Amino acid sequence: MEQKNTLRVAHLALLALLVVVSLYLNVVLENTNHQGPPNGGSTCQDGSGGERLLPFDDPEADGEWLWTTAVGDNHIWLGPEKRTFAIPMIHELHCLRNIQRVIEYGFMPAREEHTYHCLNYMRQWTLCSADVALEPGPFETRDFDVERIGGTHTCQDWEVVYDFVRDNWRELVRFRADKEMN
Repeated sequence: MEQKNTLRVAHLALLALLVVVSLYLNVVLENTNHQGPPNGGSTCQDGSGGERLLPFDDPEADGEWLWTTAVGDNHIWLGPEKRTFAIPMIHELHCLRNIQRVIEYGFMPAREEHTYHCLNYMRQWTLCSADVALEPGPFETRDFDVERIGGTHTCQDWEVVYDFVRDNWRELVRFRADKEMN
């Protein structure tokens, strides 16, 4: 039991380190290059700063995490041969769910390689996105329920991505039915 707790603390410390590195890079870097979702999509501004926290024991937490799962198996299939591709947003959410499960339920040795892949993938994503929006502090003493305005990030409309993945999945199902594939 003590080893399990030690492992959990080590994982949390690693996550904290990744957050610190991300925040440091967000302040140091001057610009970022974001690619929009398929078919253009729309943008929204998020400056509320009042994000809803989901403690692990919150009954709604499982549903909220499950909601981020895309239809199919988190991939899309393109071209006449239906080559398989991953969409980074879907892959990132998959990895966050994996990390959330490790924090909530503990480290599973059978999934060790996958968990490390997800941590590394999220580290790379944070470095590649290099979001430089300034988020006002101090975070430890700030009341986010009262001080609702936080850093402003320009967000892509993620529903466009989910719609694209859903439509692609339906197309794959029709393709497999036409070709009498499983």
